[in-house]
Order: sequence, then C-alpha cells, then structure tokens
Amino acid sequence: MVDRECEVAPGVTFIPMPGESPGHAMARVRSAGESFYYVGDLFHHPCEVEHLDWVSPGRDRAAVRASRERLIAAAVAERAIVVFTHARFPAWGHIMPAGAGYRWERA
Repeated sequence: MVDRECEVAPGVTFIPMPGESPGHAMARVRSAGESFYYVGDLFHHPCEVEHLDWVSPGRDRAAVRASRERLIAAAVAERAIVVFTHARFPAWGHIMPAGAGYRWERA
C-alpha cells in the first residue's frame, strides 16, 4: 500500500486513489511519450465514466469522485490508455470529453 505517488521502477508509478477500499491505488506506466493507467476498481463499468457519482455501496463517495476526477483529468490530457478490472475483455480504452462530462471509448 502507498500513501503517496511512488515510482517502483523507471516509468512505473503507484498512485493512491482512495475511496474504493482502504489502500486502493492505481498504476501508471509511461514510456516513449505515452501513458497507460491500470485503475483497478476505481471504475466497475464504463457507464461510471459518464456518472461519476455512481459508486458501489459502502464506499467513500466523495473520495471515489475525487479520485475519478483526478484520473480523468490526467488521462484526458495525456490521451492515455486506461484499463479497469471489471470491464469485459479487452478492457482497455480511452476516456474522452463528451459535452459537459466524459465517456468511455474502447481502444
């Protein structure tokens, strides 16, 4: 578990993403000017990208929303590939601006 950003290998950083569960974090990989985020359980379904307040029961809603907003800001700015745990295979894609919010687009 990490309580701050922690580079564990060149270009590989664990980043705390509180709210889902104690110690929840994501991994960011940067290489050749590209970024990849493995966000674990920060999102359970692509629809949660459009509905940031849809959070599983028993979670810290405010912390989940703040973590999601932080990820989205970085992923959109970097046009990063994003992967989360519960999407059907292949579970990678991009978070894209959509009107006043965002949407999930499979890569």
